[in-house]
Amino acid sequence: MKKTFLLFTLTLLLASMLMSCSSEQYSPEKPVKITSIDNKEFVLGKNMEKPAVVVFFATWCPGCKRMFPVLNKFINQQDLTQLDVIAIGREHTKEELKQWSDTLNYSFSYAPDPNREIFNLFADKHVPRIYLFDKDGKIVFQTVGFTINKISAMQEAIDLITKKQAE
Repeated sequence: MKKTFLLFTLTLLLASMLMSCSSEQYSPEKPVKITSIDNKEFVLGKNMEKPAVVVFFATWCPGCKRMFPVLNKFINQQDLTQLDVIAIGREHTKEELKQWSDTLNYSFSYAPDPNREIFNLFADKHVPRIYLFDKDGKIVFQTVGFTINKISAMQEAIDLITKKQAE
């Protein structure tokens, strides 16, 4: 009987500890500041200046490597006065991203996230991930992995939010 009571008590204690350790998640109410490798500031949250595309990636990721040329072509077709674009290197330092981006000629900014502080607000695994935020900081489109169809779907979402802005 004592063993059962002790086991029950320990189970309750462990369960309450695990529940109190839940990770923080993104909320438009709590702005997230992101600084790119070229020191450009981005803020995700309420009252953003313009919608934003945020891409989480890793330089070693095969899907990310396939995605970037297509994403760059897609971004070059956008009105960047109406849309921010930033690629966040999960578990990469500023120096690593500078070296990597110097070998490429892409039209967007890169930001380091060496300790997954930003990534963990949105997910716990899998890249590439693409998020589209409206001006209120709400996620209006998200995808994991890469296919051409996902880029097309993102274009439709961008068209919808830019149409709403114009109204």
